[in-house]
Parts: sequence; C-alpha cells; structure tokens
Amino acid sequence: MDTIDPTAGFKPRHTFFIEWITDLFRNKWGWIQYTQADLICYVAEKTERIFIFRPAEMREYIQKNRDRITIKLSKEPFDAGEISIGAIVDYEDYKAQDYKLWVYP
Repeated sequence: MDTIDPTAGFKPRHTFFIEWITDLFRNKWGWIQYTQADLICYVAEKTERIFIFRPAEMREYIQKNRDRITIKLSKEPFDAGEISIGAIVDYEDYKAQDYKLWVYP
C-alpha cells in the first residue's frame, strides 16, 4: 500500500505581525503608524530570520491591501489588559508587490 506524504508540495509561508494599534482600549497607535525610522529590523524568533524593511512602505502595503490581509488581536501577557491589533504580513506577497524587503539568513 502506498503512503501519502502530507508535506509533499507544501511550501511554508513566512509571516510576521505588524502592530497597527498598540492598545485598543486607550486608542494608542502602533509603532508602524508613527515611526520615522528609515529601516526596521524585525527578528522572527520562531524562524530565526531577520526581516529588514522600510516602515513607510509597510504602512502603504497594509493600507493598500487591508481588504485581503489577515488582521489579528494580540493580548500581551506582560501588559495588563492591553490588546493590540496587527496585520499578518506574508513576506512573499510583500516582495511580490515590489516593496523592498531583505531577509536573513
């Protein structure tokens, strides 16, 4: 009897969480809304990857694609009661739309 490999043809998607609102109840914007940095270095702990991007381009990408990207609530255990809202950004989709994104390793 042949066995089926459930991972055959599977290509994992690499995503990261970009905080749009820091505290929903206090109406505080997330860092992506107001940062004036030229570049952001985002470390994805689980995948051990480093993503470097321009925050102005990330804001534009999220706004442009808001109807089709996933938005998540995130409750941080160390912040009593704070609930943030963020966009789940797929880095392959981001790059496919000609935004600059450097990924290491």
